[in-house]
Amino acid sequence: MDLPLGQLDHLLSASATDPDAQRQLTDLLAAAAHRALRRERHASLETTDLANEVYLRIASDRDRGIEDAAHLRRFIARVTRNVLVDRARTRNAEKRGGGQVQVTWTEADHATDGLQVEVLALHHTLEQLRELDERAAEIVELRVFGGATAAEAGQVLGISRATVQAEWSFALTWMRKTLSRGAP
Repeated sequence: MDLPLGQLDHLLSASATDPDAQRQLTDLLAAAAHRALRRERHASLETTDLANEVYLRIASDRDRGIEDAAHLRRFIARVTRNVLVDRARTRNAEKRGGGQVQVTWTEADHATDGLQVEVLALHHTLEQLRELDERAAEIVELRVFGGATAAEAGQVLGISRATVQAEWSFALTWMRKTLSRGAP
């Protein structure tokens, strides 16, 4: 996502008719999808499938109003989250609660241990966190669903890496407590 805004706008606009632009945009989305899926346990989607589904949703959203690269990163994280939540809901409806997708998030950028939770439970808890602390919720969304590191999330939000880490730590603690109380 390190392309200049003009090039990103070009890719978004041209991707409908230009196969090269579509391939470049899909490659960018694939990189974001790969990073988002590395946190998912028992991945239900391949990276390419997630990237393609995110691409289709972005391409169909004519009113996206992307202002800059940071806004695009936020938009991709939100769409990725929606795709994963929609998939989890569909799977739950088909299996009546079985086979739920779990994601893992940790305090370290590349740690392998962490809290495991179903996508839908994370989605609902994240909405509760958004009511309490919108920026902390956005950090969780960028990191878990957008695959951003603490430094990248800081760039997108215009805050320091240390601030991201502090709010990430707060969000993890708050969400763990909320989830342990049986919140959806």
